[in-house]
Amino acid sequence: EGVEAATVWETLKEVSSEGAVGRITILQEPSPLMLGAAHMTMARHFDMDELFRHLITTSGNKGKTRAYVDRAFEPTETRRRTFFFVFKYFTVVGEGLKSAPWQAFDYRPPDKRSIDHIDITECSSVLALSLEGQPIEKVTRNNRRQRKKAEEGYVYHPFAPWHLLSIQCFPDNAHSLRSEDLNKQFVSGPYAFLDTLAAEYRDAIKRYATLNEMITKLITPPSEFMFNVKLRDKLLFEDANFTYSRRYFWGYNALGVINDGIKSMRAAYFDTFKDDFWQGRNRTVWPYPYQDSAGKTAYENLMATVRHDLEKAVLELDTMHKKNERTRNEIFSLREQLFSGSSVRESRRAIEQGDNIKILTGVSMLFLPLTFVTSVFGITTLDIQADDWRFPVTMVTVCVPFFVLIFVLQTRAGVSAIRKSG
Repeated sequence: EGVEAATVWETLKEVSSEGAVGRITILQEPSPLMLGAAHMTMARHFDMDELFRHLITTSGNKGKTRAYVDRAFEPTETRRRTFFFVFKYFTVVGEGLKSAPWQAFDYRPPDKRSIDHIDITECSSVLALSLEGQPIEKVTRNNRRQRKKAEEGYVYHPFAPWHLLSIQCFPDNAHSLRSEDLNKQFVSGPYAFLDTLAAEYRDAIKRYATLNEMITKLITPPSEFMFNVKLRDKLLFEDANFTYSRRYFWGYNALGVINDGIKSMRAAYFDTFKDDFWQGRNRTVWPYPYQDSAGKTAYENLMATVRHDLEKAVLELDTMHKKNERTRNEIFSLREQLFSGSSVRESRRAIEQGDNIKILTGVSMLFLPLTFVTSVFGITTLDIQADDWRFPVTMVTVCVPFFVLIFVLQTRAGVSAIRKSG
């Protein structure tokens, strides 16, 4: 559904005009105009060039899901106060939709689309948090490799006013609208970030499940093969267009790439949010500022809830990874059966062709001495009568030994005897 430019501008031009402590802005399938408006209005809170670069390109993230949360030592204040996740994976294009120009997509017109084509495309999103106010602590770290003086970083208050920006480029209409969260209380920016991050992971699982279902359907033989001999032969022996070889190759390797994306998504979580973070003791990532207060227990209980949601989603990612591996093993088995059947058929064809060549060679060799004798007696300068006895005698003395030799060479015993005598 399209949105008027004026509506977008009126919505974004002052995101905190009512004095809210925190504000969540979600852009789903944004147009270039909406991206431009977001850049203009959010530039004072985020390094929008950095966010757009990660959203659109593979620079820095290598086309994988990455976490950029430990930012205390970034060179600019804007980057030090902002934290973000970039999601890079794959989805199936929804009906009537198209992917963004920067997203890889194998477009096939309806009249040229094969029955085994899946409209898979790259997809990406950025979830970013900005904490306002002044830093509450200066931290240092030593650079042992370069032996320079200690670097200085700055940590911002986790309960400071905040902005949460989510830019989602998924051409599939499978977004979580989060309408149930309109009245939800977010006690801090980091809590809102983690809660929204869990929703992003859940959305990714839904998209991965759809991909697995479609690829499994693509490679699974229909149940009719048990009763249809022609269908069995089609599955067992490759055709001239290599239909099933292409299908198995694509499915096997596509699931491998998808599983690499799942691994990066899992690593982005576990490498970033360790036990010290959930206990509020991490020096640079949203440390709890009141370690000795009575509210510390309440804070840990609150974080335990969102941690449970996140780790539940990550566990489902592990399950999806294993499911993809099982599908890959099934594809590998089907491919091996196809190669085995096709190889046997090609071997039989080669044997039949060899037998035909053997027969043709034998016939040609039979005519060789006959041709030689007749060519000699056919010389016009020789005066040979029709009843001349020399012709049949020569024919017999030349052809019979030659025929015997050819027959002997056609047998294994004859060849072995000649080799031994040699």
